Amino acid sequence: MNQSKFCIFLILIPLIISAQSFPDSGDDVGSLIPDGYKLKDVVFGDLNANSKDDLVIVIRNNSTRKKSVAIYLHDDSEWKLETESADFFYLEQADIFVPETTKYEDFNDRVRYEEYVNLKIENAVISIYTGDGYGNWIETKFRKNKHVRYTLIGLTVGSYHRNKQTETSINYLTKKAQIKTELIGEGLEGNTDTWYKTEYSDPPYFEEFSIGKILDDWKSYEYEKISF
Repeated sequence: MNQSKFCIFLILIPLIISAQSFPDSGDDVGSLIPDGYKLKDVVFGDLNANSKDDLVIVIRNNSTRKKSVAIYLHDDSEWKLETESADFFYLEQADIFVPETTKYEDFNDRVRYEEYVNLKIENAVISIYTGDGYGNWIETKFRKNKHVRYTLIGLTVGSYHRNKQTETSINYLTKKAQIKTELIGEGLEGNTDTWYKTEYSDPPYFEEFSIGKILDDWKSYEYEKISF
């Protein structure tokens, strides 16, 4: 390979690595779904206080089953791509809860399995909730910061197994965490609700967010119990 071809190759590498999944703009939801993908979920709401419906959309690759998320803002004529997260759901294939927490009877069950996603926009905050249908769920909240980038402001990780529900919620704005345990069933006692101060590095921006990465970081947070 001569020097000029090698230089071109080096230039193309970052373009290939950061290939965009979503189109730059579109005038309806269908036009925002690239070839080879299907719509997973979409929600409408005003994100920039201009009284127009912006949207958050989740799509899934038909071949790899990998999901991607994007935020679109609406101007006078169409939706324009604000930002996207190709690795939000962490795994290259399938779903974030597979195979650690979900059980299958056989291979066909695994192929048919698909976790559910629920999106919400409220007071310019984007909530992205996903669960496996087997008692495990994760919810993340994002809001545009003063630097005009969407940033993680909240994380909740929960599970429900054998009459015991546990939930850990972290507020990245106040650096406080709430850990709740609830026993569900007649005559069961032992519910707890404890608050902590937490220490962590700056929360990630939407476009670089990965559930897998944040859960790894979350395990290393330091907690100091708060007494009210």
